[in-house]
Amino acid sequence: MDEHSNPHDEALFAAIGRLVVTWGLLELGIDTMIDFIHVNLQHIVNEPERPRMLKRKIKYLRKHFRSLPMSEEACAYYQTLLDRVRESSEFRHDVIHGAVVNHAAGSGEASLVRLIYTPGDFEQKPITVTVDAILSRNDEATELASQLLNWSRSAHEYARKQQQQFEQQTQ
Repeated sequence: MDEHSNPHDEALFAAIGRLVVTWGLLELGIDTMIDFIHVNLQHIVNEPERPRMLKRKIKYLRKHFRSLPMSEEACAYYQTLLDRVRESSEFRHDVIHGAVVNHAAGSGEASLVRLIYTPGDFEQKPITVTVDAILSRNDEATELASQLLNWSRSAHEYARKQQQQFEQQTQ
C-alpha cells in the first residue's frame, strides 16, 4: 500500500464497487423476468419495447405478473419482492449518484449529496455511508438478486415443460 492509501478508505471504496457489481446481478434477474414475460406473453403484452429504467421495469413486471400462470400467493410474494427492490434501489441511487462532499481520510465513512430533480428545481439529499452500511445493503441486494434469478429459472423450466407437453399432445 502506498502512502496515499488507507485500509479503511480502500474498504469503503471496495464496498461501493461491490454494491455496483451486485446491482448488476440484481438487474440481470429483473431483465430475465421481463424477457420471459415479453417473449412468452407476446399475445398479451402488446408493448414493442422492453423498459430500460428500473422504475419502469418494476412497473412492467407489476402490470404483467397477473397474466402469468401462478397462484395469488406467489403473485403477492413477487409483488412484495419488487417493493423490496424499489426500496433498496433508493440507497443504491444515493450511493452511486451521490457526490462525496466530505470524507475524512481513514475514517471508513463518507458524506454524500445526491441531487433530486423536480420540475424546475432540485433538492439536495444528504447521506452518510459507512463500510458496514454499504455491505449490509449489498447483502440484501444479493439475496434479492438470488430470488429474482430463481424465479427466472423456475419460469423458464415451467415454459420448457409446457412446450414438451404441447409437443407430446400434438404428435
